[in-house]
Amino acid sequence: MDLPKEYKSEGLWNACYETEAVASFTLSEILQPFENAFKNCYEAGVQAPTFECTRSNAEDMKVAASFLKKSLTDFRAVWLLISAGYTSQAASVAAALYEHSLVIVALAGSPENEKTLQEATGGDVPWSPKELARMAINVEKKEAEIGGQKKDDEYYEHRIKEIYYFYKYVCKTKHPTLPSAWHHSLGTKTDEESYVVMACPDLRPEDLTFKCVVLLGSINCMHRAIRRFVLNLGVKATAEEFETFSKKLNSVTDESIAAFEVLGGGPLPYALDDFDRKRTKKMRRK
Repeated sequence: MDLPKEYKSEGLWNACYETEAVASFTLSEILQPFENAFKNCYEAGVQAPTFECTRSNAEDMKVAASFLKKSLTDFRAVWLLISAGYTSQAASVAAALYEHSLVIVALAGSPENEKTLQEATGGDVPWSPKELARMAINVEKKEAEIGGQKKDDEYYEHRIKEIYYFYKYVCKTKHPTLPSAWHHSLGTKTDEESYVVMACPDLRPEDLTFKCVVLLGSINCMHRAIRRFVLNLGVKATAEEFETFSKKLNSVTDESIAAFEVLGGGPLPYALDDFDRKRTKKMRRK
């Protein structure tokens, strides 16, 4: 491709810092309803392995702890990327967070699953993302039955689809797909069919619901992992110490749902069934 003589890219690398600073300032106010939920979830996750407990040296908990560290790093990265306006990139990290966090759910309290993982070729997780979703809901089902709260299989099948839908959606953003590429390109559009080929934070109002879906889904993944991890540690903390932790962790769900209800009411840029259609637009690059 021949470039016009007047084409210049010098200085655009440093310009990224300026646009990201503006984006962070703008989005810090817009996304404020989500930040406390993220903060409480992260801090609860960091605190979880510090409790005096009876199972800290159990192999399933030691391996789960390594995935907890990785999940917390993913979790922080999602927030930083969203806060800088890089929604699609945050979605890619959120896909990794889904897998890392649900591996914690699979491992914590299950020496059998830990052994299966250790025996897997190359250390690869032997469960598919959908199997991880089913394993997580099976844990939820067992806990409900112990508490005398029985629900039909249709309810739990819906829960599996609900968890897995989030993963599928962010993966369609992570992988090279036309709908996600087109939406991302519109973040630097100059008119209806032209856009600038460069990195740039996406501050469009029509991207806000997408941001909220990535944030809410990430919180749900992280919350589920932390809860499962703590419940299988054999915690020996004082009632007051554990109550403080539980209060912080339990606040996360209500706060994040409330934030989503305030900010996430718009349409998503694409639905999963969009990937089964031929929906291509000619785009002129500038």
